[in-house]
Amino acid sequence: MNRSNLILILSALIIAVIANSIYIVNEKEKALVTQFGEVIKPDVQVGIHFKIPLIQSVRKFDARLQSLDEEPNRILTVESKYLLVDSFVKYKIVDVLTSNYDIIARFQGGPNAGHTLVFNDKKYVLHTIPSGIFHNNKINLIGNGVVIDPVILNKEIENIKKENVDISKTLFISRKAHLILPTHRLLDAASEKSKGKNKIGSTLKGIGPTYMDKTGRNGFRVGDLESKNWKTKYYDLSKKHQQLIDFYNVELDFSLEDLESEFFEAIEKLKKINFVDSENLLFESQDKNKSILAEGAQGSLLDIDFGTYPYVTSSNTTAAGACTGLGISPNSINDVFGIFKAYTTRVGSGPFPTELFDDYGKTMSKVGNEFGATTGRPRRCGWLDLVALKYACRINGVTKLMMMKTDVLS
Repeated sequence: MNRSNLILILSALIIAVIANSIYIVNEKEKALVTQFGEVIKPDVQVGIHFKIPLIQSVRKFDARLQSLDEEPNRILTVESKYLLVDSFVKYKIVDVLTSNYDIIARFQGGPNAGHTLVFNDKKYVLHTIPSGIFHNNKINLIGNGVVIDPVILNKEIENIKKENVDISKTLFISRKAHLILPTHRLLDAASEKSKGKNKIGSTLKGIGPTYMDKTGRNGFRVGDLESKNWKTKYYDLSKKHQQLIDFYNVELDFSLEDLESEFFEAIEKLKKINFVDSENLLFESQDKNKSILAEGAQGSLLDIDFGTYPYVTSSNTTAAGACTGLGISPNSINDVFGIFKAYTTRVGSGPFPTELFDDYGKTMSKVGNEFGATTGRPRRCGWLDLVALKYACRINGVTKLMMMKTDVLS
């Protein structure tokens, strides 16, 4: 190698090092710097900056995640509960989003999903309550598309009260939301048990039977509690459920009396929460230029219509579900943020083309702490399925795409 070639190589290396040392943050971006997985600069300002090549990494975000006040009447749909947390940067996308919205509205699902939040160094798992509940100046709405277990909701409320959260001013429930009765849970268990080896992996929270009653026009809604004879309706529906449980002809170990005692106690506490006509609340909020974050519970491929049927949940988890689950118009949605992991996970049964059964899959599960927030079941892990991701983006009309948990693969 002659001297001129050596000089060219060294020059190229120097240019490469410099190129990997300089980064620019423009006015439309927010950025942070990490080093070996730890955040060392959480809020890099606009301008030209330097970093250590190969050691430090820069993560950029749309500036609107931090400041959305200039865009009134904004509704953002986040459709996947499993994709809300980025352990790499130790930030939760949901925390960043909720801090910049006036209203956080849950639009589908029930306590079959869990959102894990860390507040004051304590971990809280929310199954029904929207993720903005720890912000004192935010309205948190449980929409009409959600199914509510009063017992589980009451436990959530008691838990967050440890942080002196005043739900009397911040938590609202749609009168049109349906309630999960004790017999809904028993029906769920009986149905799953009767399937034997063909079970779909239900969480046994009564979600499916509750949505069945809703579409069958037999459901028990939150607004029914405002009627004097609500218990009559309850017992009529419970009796029907018991007949269906007998039809499955399976053995279940339960005491309906004990379940109902706990249920009725939770109902009395539920009545103290604000019941509203949620669609009107959102109409009025939009007229006042309030910003709205629509929050889902499950991933797109668990959608009842477009998911891996029958291994799906019982509601519409995609962005369109925000319209029917809250009573908002499609043209109110300005952006749909798609948030996905750098790999794929799944809880329960169902197809999983990229699933790994080797040490890679085990490492993903361990490093990524992949256990269901609701059931504690280990999540199945595999490589990122780009075909499924493209499908989900098209179904949801994703306008911004974010990849999380990249450190798990490093």
